[in-house]
Amino acid sequence: MSNNLRAGDLIQVWDTVGNLPGDRLPDHGSLGYIVSPSRPGDLYQTGDGQSVKLEFVDCKDEGGNVEHQIYKCVFFTDHGVHKYQHVNKAWLRKIDKPSDILEVEK
Repeated sequence: MSNNLRAGDLIQVWDTVGNLPGDRLPDHGSLGYIVSPSRPGDLYQTGDGQSVKLEFVDCKDEGGNVEHQIYKCVFFTDHGVHKYQHVNKAWLRKIDKPSDILEVEK
């Protein structure tokens, strides 16, 4: 499994920090596709449904070096509906083959 991400790559959101299901990212375990790197001004929806513009798209370390980029991703629900999310690269796993998909503990 590689982690060089490009548009069209199949990905899985994987929260490596939260220990309990309620502590994890809402999309933890979801499969989707990379649409593009996020750009300043792209819109995203907050938890309460408001549309907000992204102000930054790179997470930088103390020295100003880019550590993680944010990507616009599309996810599909059980009901055939899709949604777009902006996700930090740190939470994305590129899926190269079916065995790369991790099972979410319930």
